[in-house]
Amino acid sequence: MGCCRRRLSGGLPQRPLPILAALTALFFVLDGMHPVGAASRSGALRLFVRSPVLVRAGERVRIPVDAVCSTPSGAACRATVRLRYRSPDGTWRTSSAPASPGLRFEAAGPSSGAGAVRCRVAASRPDGSSTSVPGPGEGRALTYYVTDDMPALAVPAVPFGDVDDGTVVLSLPWGTGPGRAGLSPGIESAPAGPSSFDVDADGHVLVSDELQDRIALFDGPALLRQTRLDLSPRSDVAFASGGEAYVASPDGTGTRTGVASIDATGHLRTVTPVGAIGDTPSEIRTAGAEAYVHVLPLDGWLPVVSGRSSSTAGMPLGEGDQLLKVVRGRSVRLGTVSGGVVTNAVELVFSTDVAEIGLAEPDGAGGYLAVVHVWQESPVPADQYQVVHVTADRTVTTLAVADSDYVEPVPLSKFRLGADGNVYALQSFADGIRVVRYDLGGAR
Repeated sequence: MGCCRRRLSGGLPQRPLPILAALTALFFVLDGMHPVGAASRSGALRLFVRSPVLVRAGERVRIPVDAVCSTPSGAACRATVRLRYRSPDGTWRTSSAPASPGLRFEAAGPSSGAGAVRCRVAASRPDGSSTSVPGPGEGRALTYYVTDDMPALAVPAVPFGDVDDGTVVLSLPWGTGPGRAGLSPGIESAPAGPSSFDVDADGHVLVSDELQDRIALFDGPALLRQTRLDLSPRSDVAFASGGEAYVASPDGTGTRTGVASIDATGHLRTVTPVGAIGDTPSEIRTAGAEAYVHVLPLDGWLPVVSGRSSSTAGMPLGEGDQLLKVVRGRSVRLGTVSGGVVTNAVELVFSTDVAEIGLAEPDGAGGYLAVVHVWQESPVPADQYQVVHVTADRTVTTLAVADSDYVEPVPLSKFRLGADGNVYALQSFADGIRVVRYDLGGAR
């Protein structure tokens, strides 16, 4: 994989990191407020837990936990936090501590060995009210995984601004109509436009165009069809095998997330509620013909089926397998869960700071493809994405992609891995949007 030594016009965007995207990718968040009537009498209790996701056997495991307790008048109150976890050897352990800034629970036992560690975090107030992660009735514990085999692989550095131009496969100017992309300029807020996209096996591009209430399919500049759909801002789309597409759209009114299925001819089939009331979808992905939504605050993957189903910690890959991904300092960890055990784990080590993982997928040949947002504060603030390919023999190649966002798409849906083995990016500029292909070589 080579890197083109050309700088995009306009340079890199001088703006802060997408902190919200990084936080939502890393934290379990549960609102422990009582129902509205009771909340006004007793105040609120919120719990924030950061999951380790994937740890190396023998390393120190620290789980950050923060409980925020307030009275009806808004004053701070005391809370006690308790962590209960089950290590791979089946032993249950419990720790408790008063809520305090920077609270960390150390889970030393589970890091020796390999397998899954299940845990639950709860916070309680002096009046007896409490909340937990996962919440009551969610039917399973938080899970992170331990592995004995996770080699650290250095990712070659790419100087900031030394980015690949790629190949434009779709370009739509702003405006209204079949061959344009809807835009809301924003008043004292960021402009809004298409939030996500996907690419099918034939190279057709599917665009979620919220401002024009449509899911549009393009073959190059030609509009093949469009499906009219009431879309919420930050809707996310994904193709499934056979040409069907799924659209996850947050409601924003306190109801459950709706996932619409569109058949291969563009007709709307069903809308299925997913998750619990108040859940927010962060991304939708498919494995074969099945669709799965990653929801917050659960921070778990749920299948798009009627009724509430158990969640998984990793992205479903089909046949019970999952893909684990987590940012840890200046590194990114990837691993596959198969039969409840982590296999093929790697740690990608960067020479720059890491914000979030924009994309992570198996490459279909024993390796991984990842797009990682990297940044620096000095000597000048700058950021860009690095596309990283790790092959089965642990060879690492990379190229850099500019962070080009005139409008903000769904943070975890700016990139897609095509069936051709190449990475596609949704980019936006003052004159419109573009979908750009970055050729990586080789089939997926």
